[in-house]
Amino acid sequence: MISDEVLLQYIRPSTNDDMPTLRRLEQAAVAYVQTRTGRYFGPAGARVEILHWRGWPEPLASVPVGDTLTSVESWNGTAFSAVDTGSYYYDNGFLWWNSDTVAWAPLTMPTRYRVTYNAGYTAGVTDEWNAPDEIKQAVIMLVGHWFENREAVVVGDSSSGELPLAVSALIDGHVRMAV
Repeated sequence: MISDEVLLQYIRPSTNDDMPTLRRLEQAAVAYVQTRTGRYFGPAGARVEILHWRGWPEPLASVPVGDTLTSVESWNGTAFSAVDTGSYYYDNGFLWWNSDTVAWAPLTMPTRYRVTYNAGYTAGVTDEWNAPDEIKQAVIMLVGHWFENREAVVVGDSSSGELPLAVSALIDGHVRMAV
């Protein structure tokens, strides 16, 4: 996702043979950031979420590409069925219901939904990952830290650093808030 040139410039491994290791660490760093933020920062593609109704609006785990949802389906107890597109809309990370068109009574309202949309960050013509800059920097910092510190404990080193604090500062603005 991050170009070889950027990884090699930042991390400066002893040989280019370390690229497979850097790529594995990059995948782990992206997964770490996704887990910490509750958002998906991987390659663009279809995402399917099952939402359990807890009240409106419902937060989505990721930001849809183009802020559009492919489909919303409700569970009737035996199968999912399509919800009319005029009954919902997406805004600022949340699925909202259009109260003018939704005719469900509180006791008959479905409690489970399946939402399908495209999410993630696509590789453009330059094949560079177009995630937010602070996410890219957090991933690079984690890869560098994990590459240099391959064990859980560093023996004989009296210096310590607060890398987790720096990474938190970069990703905290992307943490998914639940209502």
